[in-house]
Amino acid sequence: MKIVDVALATAAAPVYFPLARNDRGVFADGGLVGNAPGLFGLHEVKTFLAPKQDALVRVLAIGTMTIGATVRGGASLDRGFGKWRGGLFDLVISAQESSVDYMLRQALGNNYFQIDDKATPDQSKDVKALDRVSIGATNTLKDRGNHAAQRALGDPLFHPFRAHQAGAPIFYHGPNKNVPEATC
Repeated sequence: MKIVDVALATAAAPVYFPLARNDRGVFADGGLVGNAPGLFGLHEVKTFLAPKQDALVRVLAIGTMTIGATVRGGASLDRGFGKWRGGLFDLVISAQESSVDYMLRQALGNNYFQIDDKATPDQSKDVKALDRVSIGATNTLKDRGNHAAQRALGDPLFHPFRAHQAGAPIFYHGPNKNVPEATC
């Protein structure tokens, strides 16, 4: 496939962009089911890249300071669609990220590390306004990002991720191809 077709398919976020049609079908934004894609990556390694190997797999998840769907103290828990409104999308994304985080922690133990910082309800107000770029939203994102990075740098479980040296890439196609035809 052409890169442009893949990009249009994966970025076809409902409401923002139209669905994408190509030779393989009709596609919507991959974030609808894979907003936290670490579990998909683990599946790809175990199923396709190293299916019969005991490969060391590490997953570093860099979050997006998910707003989540918080409910204050004594608020009614019987919310219905009318009370959720736009918060329903935040709830779905937050629930997906939380479940992926839980499953990766179970599957990989210390070989999984997440860098993220959950927004408080007050910070969420600034972050929700991000579409209308504001000083408050920008400062909140910078401050929370710096806080999450500092916390990760001080965590000994993050050391193996910082110390990792990637091997030389293998190219099967294109001008940088470095694998003979017989092994492709």
